[in-house]
Amino acid sequence: MRGQRVETSQRDSAVGLSFLRGGARPPITEVVTYIDAHRSESTGGLTWGVEPICEQLRVAPSTYYAAKSRPTSKRSLKDRGLGPQLKEIWKTNYSDYGRRKLRTTTFWSSGAIANPTATSRTF
Repeated sequence: MRGQRVETSQRDSAVGLSFLRGGARPPITEVVTYIDAHRSESTGGLTWGVEPICEQLRVAPSTYYAAKSRPTSKRSLKDRGLGPQLKEIWKTNYSDYGRRKLRTTTFWSSGAIANPTATSRTF
C-alpha cells in the first residue's frame, strides 16, 4: 500500500535537487584535490600514497596521474579570463541578471561570449 501523497507545494525541493546529481563517482578535480591534500599523511608509521587512496575511492590511479599531467585546455583558460568580466557586469546590473540575460548583455555589448554555455561554466 502506498503512503499518503504530498502536495507539490509541500515537497522538500532541496532534497530533490541533489538526488543523483553527482553521478556515480565524484568529479576528477575533487579526487585530485583530495589526493594531493592527503597523500603525504601517515597512520601508524605508514605513509599514505596515491594508490591506496585511489583504491579506497574506487578510482584508478591512472586517472589521477592523467589529470595531473594533462595541460589546461584553451577553453578553461578562456573561461577563467571571462569570470571577472562576467562578475563585474553582474554586479553593475544590481546582481539581478541570470545566465541568459548576462550572456545577451555581454554578447551585444562586446561580443566577448559567443557560446551560451561559457556563461554557465564561469558564473
